[in-house]
Amino acid sequence: MCFFCWKPSRELERRVRRLEVEFEAFRELTAGEIQRLEQEQLAQKAEVTTLRGELLELEGQWIALTAEVAELREQVETGLFPQPELRAFLESKLGDTVSITLPDASLQGVVITVGVDAVQIREASGELVTIPLAQITAVQ
Repeated sequence: MCFFCWKPSRELERRVRRLEVEFEAFRELTAGEIQRLEQEQLAQKAEVTTLRGELLELEGQWIALTAEVAELREQVETGLFPQPELRAFLESKLGDTVSITLPDASLQGVVITVGVDAVQIREASGELVTIPLAQITAVQ
């Protein structure tokens, strides 16, 4: 080995070692950054999954509300409103004589049938009368 060659090669060795140390530090830094980015990506994927679930739930609620609005519009247009309590009461009176009060009249008769939106009674005269549930103000 020559004397003049030795010094430059020693300097090169130092540079190589320093570069190796710097490279290792850089590798550790990038490995940490990669790990952080991967964790962030997993968190974002979880958030997207949660948001998709919430979106599906909101779509279901929207569909239900749309159907409810359509039903309410139909009831307003036809003037027929479901009255489950009144209907149940009249069904319990099938075959019995009742007095039904309407806005402009009062009728008395035997309950023959109860439909979704009307009741049919037979008056003492034998006449069948169909009364919309929406028109009934009182029943005794």
